[in-house]
Amino acid sequence: MWQEPVWRKVLCGKYRQTRETTSLTAQPGPRTITPMDKRLLDILVCPVTKGKLELRGEELWSRQAALAYPVRDGVPVMLESEARTLSLDEAQSLKS
Repeated sequence: MWQEPVWRKVLCGKYRQTRETTSLTAQPGPRTITPMDKRLLDILVCPVTKGKLELRGEELWSRQAALAYPVRDGVPVMLESEARTLSLDEAQSLKS
C-alpha cells in the first residue's frame, strides 16, 4: 500500500509548524559549553593562523591573530571578513 512521503505532506501543508511552537527561548545568564560545543571548539581553528580559539561570550577569539569571530544562532562564522579586531585590552586579557 502506498503512503504519501513526509516531505510531500510538509510541502502541502498537512504538517504545519509555527515559529511559536518550534522556537527556543534564550535563557539569561552565562553561556555553558555542552560536550558537543567542547568537541567543536577543539576542532575549530583560526582560519588565518590555524591557532586555537577561545569562546568569549558570543565570539570565538584568536590569540595569535587578535581577531574575534562571531557566533550567530550557535553557528561560528569563520570568515576573516566577518571577524572584528580585538582591542588592546582584549588582546592583553588573552595573554594572561
